Amino acid sequence: MQFAGAFKTQGLDFEGQYGFDMAWGLLSQQSNLHVATDWSWTTEFTITPVKELTNVKNECVGSFGTTCGSPIPALKGATRFSWTDSDLTLSLRWRYIGGVTVDTYIVPFRAVGTVPSLTTLTNPIIPDFHYFDLSFSYNITDEIRLDGGVNNIFNIGPPILGGSANGNVTFPATYDPLGQTYFFNLTLRPD
Repeated sequence: MQFAGAFKTQGLDFEGQYGFDMAWGLLSQQSNLHVATDWSWTTEFTITPVKELTNVKNECVGSFGTTCGSPIPALKGATRFSWTDSDLTLSLRWRYIGGVTVDTYIVPFRAVGTVPSLTTLTNPIIPDFHYFDLSFSYNITDEIRLDGGVNNIFNIGPPILGGSANGNVTFPATYDPLGQTYFFNLTLRPD
């Protein structure tokens, strides 16, 4: 009788914030700049397919595919720059997803097995992805606030991979499948 395997993961998460006032503004005499960042560095993501066969391990950091599943980049994160001047806040967010290589190459390479040539594999590498988002928030009155913006301002599509991905196209949980999108929100806060 065999049992399901196990996952082992480790890494570092980093989160930081910093803000400071500036002695100028467009709508007031003073404004504020705020920076917030949140990053994950994955140093290990190992899959043991069968619990009793502990010598069979798939080291999946930096890979994707039928063995490792969705992309597991070594580094990913986001940083947001926000500028507030009176009732107006403008934000720029940078989202980063590190590059990954197909697991049919990475897993045997790390196990010191027979490694296929990358040139023989279909779409073997997903490069680094950078997404930029712009947003704003404006308090029209104490009771009315307008928010809006655009995500993925450069309209970067997801990687098209074929058979290696879920649904035979891409990884929509990891990469932006919608491209450039706009959003607006009006909030009413009655007294």
